[in-house]
Amino acid sequence: MSDLRHSMMDDGCRIAFEYLEQPGAPGLVFSPSLGTSMGLFDAQVQAFSERYSILRYDPRGHGASDVAEGSYSHDRLGRAGQSGSQQCSRTGWSRWSSR
Repeated sequence: MSDLRHSMMDDGCRIAFEYLEQPGAPGLVFSPSLGTSMGLFDAQVQAFSERYSILRYDPRGHGASDVAEGSYSHDRLGRAGQSGSQQCSRTGWSRWSSR
């Protein structure tokens, strides 16, 4: 596994993430559901990490991510996994099912 890192969002909230890069491989983002953390995908990361560059993260207020001040919306909670320029596939537990 890679080292846990943090990315600062525009409102000052630090989002915890892990990125496992496979040069030249397509990207795959794992997005956990409310009340869970990136650890939900340990088995999937192990299974896919040789064929994909993998990003997984803890949503705001979950796992190793900060608890930001103010109200939370689904849009605000999911913002961390939607940035970046590399094309990727995303999978998760409930968050993306309606999109």
